[in-house]
Amino acid sequence: MLRAHSYVGAFAASSAAWALFSGDWTALAFAGIMLTLAVLGQKLKSFHLQVQYGLLGLLALYRVVAINLHTEIPQYTHVRARLITLPILAAAFYITAKWAAANESEVYQRTFRGLFAFGGTSLMTALIYYEVPELWQPLAAIAIAVVLLEVGQQIAYPVLAWHTHLLGALAVLAAITRRSIRHSALARPSTTCVWGAAGGSRSILDCPANQRAESSSREAWSHRV
Repeated sequence: MLRAHSYVGAFAASSAAWALFSGDWTALAFAGIMLTLAVLGQKLKSFHLQVQYGLLGLLALYRVVAINLHTEIPQYTHVRARLITLPILAAAFYITAKWAAANESEVYQRTFRGLFAFGGTSLMTALIYYEVPELWQPLAAIAIAVVLLEVGQQIAYPVLAWHTHLLGALAVLAAITRRSIRHSALARPSTTCVWGAAGGSRSILDCPANQRAESSSREAWSHRV
């Protein structure tokens, strides 16, 4: 009976969060209930409470993807609600990971705890992707990786060390990708001008390189005169 009542209570709390909080704040309400149930679940060693805050974590992540990321807004555009909510949600998932495992000796409990930590890292990665300019993304990823490494050492949670490796790999990949795109962008105008001139859409004299050459020729001719 008490187990049934706990599910009813969790459903009632979730319904209240859905009704009272709108927009970006619904995910925060779900995360708050999730964190509360995680603390109670750790104290009471209750598997059913684990199920409940696990479902609430999924609801919070769904809400983040649907609302809080604001994917309809162009990338690198600062959105105040996103800047506020994503770090708070990531912190909620990290703290929930601290209280998630009822028994560290069991593999599935460690996996369950690790999923919450991964959720927090995913939220921080999304924040970097949408808010940080592309040239600064590798540096931001490395900065967060250093913070996670220090926190992992302080709380003796080695899983966060794997997250630092993942963020470091993403930082390197982002740096290489941005460099490749930059070189491609620098090489593209001349090719575009040649094809455009060949197709008659623009004069070959409109190309930047030819404009510079024409300008140099004019300067040389003026000196001769």
